[in-house]
Amino acid sequence: MVSSSEAFEKQIEQQSLQGTANNIEKSGGAPVKQVISSRLALGISFLCAFVFATGSFLLVGHFFLGAPRSLSFFEAPQEHRGDELFSTALVVGSHGIYQRVADREDLNPAVGSDFLMFVWFRLKRIPVTGESMSLIGKFDAQRTHKPGFAVSLEGAPDGVRPRVYWNNESGQGRWYSFTSRVMKRKEWYLLGVSYSRDTFLSARLLEAGGEDADSLLGGHRIEPSFAAAAQADLLLGAYGSSRFRGQLGPFGILRGRSFDREIPNYLSAIRAHPRDIPSSIDSSIIRLWASPLVDQGPHHLKLETVTVVPVKKERASSTMTTAPKQSPKASASKRVKKSVKRKQSKPGKR
Repeated sequence: MVSSSEAFEKQIEQQSLQGTANNIEKSGGAPVKQVISSRLALGISFLCAFVFATGSFLLVGHFFLGAPRSLSFFEAPQEHRGDELFSTALVVGSHGIYQRVADREDLNPAVGSDFLMFVWFRLKRIPVTGESMSLIGKFDAQRTHKPGFAVSLEGAPDGVRPRVYWNNESGQGRWYSFTSRVMKRKEWYLLGVSYSRDTFLSARLLEAGGEDADSLLGGHRIEPSFAAAAQADLLLGAYGSSRFRGQLGPFGILRGRSFDREIPNYLSAIRAHPRDIPSSIDSSIIRLWASPLVDQGPHHLKLETVTVVPVKKERASSTMTTAPKQSPKASASKRVKKSVKRKQSKPGKR
């Protein structure tokens, strides 16, 4: 038998539960929605705090330790990033890439005219000693003596030296080396190669933003004189098997009469105005002035960007465009030296 006090407590409890149910029903379940909303807001707050903390940690680590590979999503890939000096620079990445200009007679040196070719370049890495990187080429690889001209960069113990190939139909020319200079990777340089007075082959190198007056890397006297002309397209960049990797800026060719004394001034003006044609250079001697993607000169020549597709050695074509190699005489002398070394290395009879 239930006592009167216990019956009274049960009655109070039932009334309390009934009142709570009525309140929830009248308010349309508002207390339940409030609980869900508060939990959702709390979850979003925790997520925001986590993202903020993680981002702060990564940014602080980037500031003190440099950008690790895991942060590559914060910046554009190197191949597609603009450059502060040349926004339209040609980027030579993992695969070779070069610019091609169809053959024209006025892109060749000519007897009785001075000749200057220039190119802006930036190395991704410095070539090791003995390593060669082809940069410019206009030569006929199908001919016996490969007439024409080419420019390459070669690693040396004391820096990097330009080398110029200068040859004609008779095979009177060869590769000519110039004084080496210390170069820094990812720095812009202006290289100029000239042939003047039908005799002197010279090379000059200027650093972007520099003020060095002595840019001459030496010269060679070409005797008997000849013009290294070829019926071939002009190539600039990592053509053939070139190992050049980096960026290429504007390049061009000037040809005209008696401007040899102005060559240093022309190159200084090009350095001072790297993105435009300097007003001090007469347009009549401009044969090509590429940006490097578009010819800004008076002839508006068509430029084609070509990507080198890697091929297997056994399938490589024998007519592939590659920089001219050393003369057969030099190769033969090397073979003789190697054979002598092999004989000397054999053990003597006992």
